[in-house]
Order: sequence, then structure tokens, then C-alpha cells
Amino acid sequence: MRHFTLISSLVAAGIFGAAATSQPVTPQIMVETAPPAVDPNAEMICRRIKDTGSLVKSKKTCHTRSQWSFIADENRRLGRQLVQDGATRPSGN
Repeated sequence: MRHFTLISSLVAAGIFGAAATSQPVTPQIMVETAPPAVDPNAEMICRRIKDTGSLVKSKKTCHTRSQWSFIADENRRLGRQLVQDGATRPSGN
């Protein structure tokens, strides 16, 4: 009981003391910041890649959109190179 009286008197003194020494309250303006810009090329995309020779077996592969774009460009480049190399070489027969 004695602690309760002591605590309540300290709280009351703190409230009145803070009210006497505090500055006038000014309203705070909350500014909402825009969420950070999300790079669409950083989005993770997962695809299932089927194993050659199997009808059911597949493997899940995840890359970012920019990595998938790079892989597709490299595959196109390698395909063109194979076609060009095959067209310029004489046949084996």
C-alpha cells in the first residue's frame, strides 16, 4: 500500500512537472513515403525443366527475370552459331 501511494505521488508530480515545463504541443504531420521502387528484372521466376528422354522427370530451376533473359539470349546465340558453323563446313560423306 505504501508503494502504491509513493508511485502515484511520483506519477502525479511527473505529470504536473512535465506540463509546466513542456512546450506547446504541435501536431505532427505524417508523411507516407513511397515504397522502394521494385526492379521488375529482379523478380524471381521458377520453371520446370524436363529431363531429356524422360516423360515425367523434371527439375525446378529458379532465376531472376534478367537471368532468364540472358539464358535465352545465350541459347539463341549458340543456336545461330551451330547453324552457321554447319552451313560452312563440308559434309563428312
